[in-house]
Amino acid sequence: PTFLAGNGGYQFSQLARSIGDGVDFSAIELPGVADDNPLPATFDALVESVADAILRRANGTPFAIVGYSIAGNLAHAVAERLESLAAPPVGVVFIDTYAFAYDKTWIAIGGYLRIWGEWQPGDLSTPRMLLRASIPLGTAFEDGLLPDWQVPESVIVVPGTHTDLLYRS
Repeated sequence: PTFLAGNGGYQFSQLARSIGDGVDFSAIELPGVADDNPLPATFDALVESVADAILRRANGTPFAIVGYSIAGNLAHAVAERLESLAAPPVGVVFIDTYAFAYDKTWIAIGGYLRIWGEWQPGDLSTPRMLLRASIPLGTAFEDGLLPDWQVPESVIVVPGTHTDLLYRS
C-alpha cells in the first residue's frame, strides 16, 4: 500500500476480488505502521524489509508486485532488489503511480511528517467543529478510532468524499 494517508491492505480488497479465485493476494504491511514495528532508518532498509516479507509470503511460488500511488516507486525499488537476489517477480503493476521527483514539495512533505510526531495535543476550551465527508477516507471515523481531542462538540457530515469538501462547486 501507499505509505501516505489512508494506507493499508484494504486498499486492494476490490482488486483482489476482481482477480478471482485461484490467485493468492496478499498486502504487505509497511514497517513502522504498527506500534511494535519501528519505522525503517533508511530507504534501503525499507526496500530490504518489504523484499524479505514478499519472499517469505511467496515461499518459492511465482509472484507479482503491485504498488499503489507513491508506493509504485517502492514497488519498483523492491523489484530491483529482488532481481539482484535472483528472485525477481513475474511482473510489477503500478496503480496511479507518478514519478517521484525530489523537488521542494516532497522535501517539505517529508520534513513536516517528521516534525509532526513531536506534537502532543493539549486540552482546548475553544469550541470546536468537525466538517466530515459522508464517504470517509479510510477507517478514521469508525467508533473509537479517533483520539478524544479529535471528537469535537459539533460534527457536520457533508455529502461527498474527502476531496469533494474543498473542490466541490
